[in-house]
Amino acid sequence: MLVFEARQIDVAAADQDLHYVVRDPGTGAALAEVAPVAVDEVAEERTRQGRFARLRRAFTPGIRAPGEALEVPRVVLRVADPGGATVFFLDRARKLSGNRFPPQWAVVGPDGGVLGFVTNDHRASFRAPDLAKGPFDADGACLVSGRNHLRAANHEVLCDVVVRMSASEPVMRVLASPGADRVRYVGRDGALWGRLTGESMVLDCDPRLPWPSRALLIAGVVAGRADERLHTSLLMEDSYVPPAPLRPAGEPYARYGGMHDRYMAYQAEFIEWYEKETRRIARGAAAYASD
Repeated sequence: MLVFEARQIDVAAADQDLHYVVRDPGTGAALAEVAPVAVDEVAEERTRQGRFARLRRAFTPGIRAPGEALEVPRVVLRVADPGGATVFFLDRARKLSGNRFPPQWAVVGPDGGVLGFVTNDHRASFRAPDLAKGPFDADGACLVSGRNHLRAANHEVLCDVVVRMSASEPVMRVLASPGADRVRYVGRDGALWGRLTGESMVLDCDPRLPWPSRALLIAGVVAGRADERLHTSLLMEDSYVPPAPLRPAGEPYARYGGMHDRYMAYQAEFIEWYEKETRRIARGAAAYASD
């Protein structure tokens, strides 16, 4: 398939919501198209326990992240080649209210087999990176890692998504220069799978990368673009519009369902931990202010 043969790709939003085009940035040729095939309705917490949990979160002291109270439904995207053949599916777990971070994406082959996952370590992401501590690269950029990963079907980490950041104006100018690495995909053996470069975040990938690693890498870029709509836009909570529900005529792929059971348990545990942690930090800040 052309999308697996390209050395470089970019992912551009199409006119319809949650539709994207995977292109060759050199020629502009479409290599694949992305479209939703299933979008659940926004879940409502109708149970007494659910209402209590929402009320408790509303009155939990501490700084609340924008969009944290919002629920985002499960979304399934289909990536197809120009001839219409399915390349893979991207299945995004439902985001629960109380979670401030993007949920996982499952990467599913055309036959319904799980190829892997695009994940976020919520506890690691909770703590802001110390850009003065490093580690630093040759340009002086801080390498922020250990938060986002590409994982195998058994959830083993295969690739770390390393973001180059800095609070220094000279280094920020280097990072903003054309062709500069913004994000690096680093395999567990230290090999560079690919990198996102420039303001348009073009993916430059290693042509030797085998299947299904290349599928996971491309899926990670597509998922990032979709998260700009489904998660990053939560920063504008007042104007956020949930995606329109889409009920498929049949199951989007074989063995559909139960894909996110493990993650949903993890998400619920994180929300409980997060509430305790924000209360602990708020108590500490109050005690410091009273001294």
